[in-house]
Amino acid sequence: MIRYSSVVIFVMLVASSVLASIGSYRATQGLIVDDLNRALMTAVAERRSDWLAADTVKAYRHLRSVSGDNVALDYTDDRLCSHLSIPQLRHRAYMRVRILDSEQTACRSMPVDGGELCSDTVVWQVGRLGTSIALKGYARCDMATVFGMSDQRLPLVLLIAAVMWAVMMSGPLGKRFYATVKPASCTTAEGCHGIVLGGIAMSSDGNSFRNADGTQVHFTPMQHTLMQMFFRAQDHSLTKTEICEALWPKKDDASETLYTLIKRLKNVVEADGRLRIETHRGRNYVLTVR
Repeated sequence: MIRYSSVVIFVMLVASSVLASIGSYRATQGLIVDDLNRALMTAVAERRSDWLAADTVKAYRHLRSVSGDNVALDYTDDRLCSHLSIPQLRHRAYMRVRILDSEQTACRSMPVDGGELCSDTVVWQVGRLGTSIALKGYARCDMATVFGMSDQRLPLVLLIAAVMWAVMMSGPLGKRFYATVKPASCTTAEGCHGIVLGGIAMSSDGNSFRNADGTQVHFTPMQHTLMQMFFRAQDHSLTKTEICEALWPKKDDASETLYTLIKRLKNVVEADGRLRIETHRGRNYVLTVR
């Protein structure tokens, strides 16, 4: 459960980084479009009647009749660029102008390329020429350009946090953490995957003990039985009477034998884990984490 939770935290950090990055990217796209709209409206208001001359309209219609298709005029407009508040757009922006016939619509006549962002279309009635023109501001901004303009600091922080978490949990510190945390659902060995205490794990059936590296810890049969009793006991505490009755039921006084067993067991658990066996008032023994 602990390892599963660590993976969940890592995935959540990575997902948060991705979502924050996408959110910043889309917000930057919106700022670019808003800037193009504002600059276009300001430029149109300033230029008023000097967009097209009669000769330009005549030449445009002749070109369209020759090509047999719609024709658009693309050019860099100084006024449009000067009104852009985002400096990176000023060398990327240009204007597209198209003369509309009465049956045409501005939306149909203004295509957008994949590597561009554009403003809304402004349709302007030119009374003195008896025609209408469609105006649209464009910025040559592909995905990489927009990404570079967006604020990716928060996504970067979240990604670094995810990497640091993964390194920490997969390294020695993580192993130490896993070894010292006992799963909340495992109060006994039955019905779970085992008990972990101080870097030593007992299997669910109690037949084996392993340290933090997965290496099996070898006990004598008597030591193995006593370790099972310690791991399964409440608070990992056993009285002398409980131990003696379980291990030497027919022996009247097993104090010396118990003392020798505890002494040798201490050396094993302290070498393979971070456990120690403490004596409380000479009446009971407690298996604790150092």
